[in-house]
Amino acid sequence: MLSGKTLAEGGLRVPWLVRPDPGLDVPVGIRIDQVTSAIDLAPTLIELSGLRVPEGMHGISHRDAVFGEDADLREHAFAAGGSFSGFAVMGKESHFTRQSRDSLAQPSLHRSYFGLDPTAESAALEPISVEAVEPLTGSPLQLSPERLEELTLAGQDWFRWIQKTRDVVQGIDDDVETRTELVRRGLLKD
Repeated sequence: MLSGKTLAEGGLRVPWLVRPDPGLDVPVGIRIDQVTSAIDLAPTLIELSGLRVPEGMHGISHRDAVFGEDADLREHAFAAGGSFSGFAVMGKESHFTRQSRDSLAQPSLHRSYFGLDPTAESAALEPISVEAVEPLTGSPLQLSPERLEELTLAGQDWFRWIQKTRDVVQGIDDDVETRTELVRRGLLKD
């Protein structure tokens, strides 16, 4: 997903509206319930156009889903950025956010999100806000501690490998073992 001002579901869970060329004989008026990421849009449109996805392009094509085939290609989509440091892990069953309360955000935003002023007094409180809500309704979900830990580790792992990819691309770190794992994960081309 792309970075935004917040990690709230309303800013990240955005529907795709696909109107392909009538000559493609794509089913019309269907709803596809799959987890996708903004990086999936380009490969999907490229394949719908009958072209081959270029080497080095990231993302997963959802072309088959557009043609009505039922295949969940992603368990989660991830987002980072926003006014508070942290990340979101989005899936069909939950929208999970883990955000740090300490940030450079304006005090009014801090109050709005956490009900506290960013003072020394509030800094002594738990520095992390963890929330899971039901997609589309925003109803709070009570996930087990194991599931919360699983989503936390999934987000941390995703962004750890994204940082390793940046380090290799920028020439900061380029050992063979790391590069091999990045290729295996589809984050770098061989």
